[in-house]
Amino acid sequence: MIRRPVAARQRLAEALLWAAAGVCGLFVMIPAAAELLRSQELQAEEQEKDEIARRKAEESERILHWIVNDPQTDQRVPETEGRDLRNYRAQQEDPADEQ
Repeated sequence: MIRRPVAARQRLAEALLWAAAGVCGLFVMIPAAAELLRSQELQAEEQEKDEIARRKAEESERILHWIVNDPQTDQRVPETEGRDLRNYRAQQEDPADEQ
C-alpha cells in the first residue's frame, strides 16, 4: 500500500508536467499561427501587386512595340514637335503683346 500513493503522486506530477508543457506550447503556437496567417496575407498582397505591375509592363511593352514598328513614326514625330513648338512660341508671344 505504501507504493500505491507514491505511484499515484508520480502520475499526478507527470500529468501536471504534461499540462504545463501543453500550456507553454499554446503560448508558443498561438503567436506562431498568427504570424503564419499574417505572412500568407502579405504574400497574397505581394502577388497581387506583382500581377498589376506585370500587366502594366506588358501594356507598356505593347505600346512601345507599336511605336517602334509604326512606319509613320518618322513623319509624326517632327509634326508633333513642330506643333508643340508653335504652341509654345504662341504662348510666349501673347504676354509680350499685352505689355
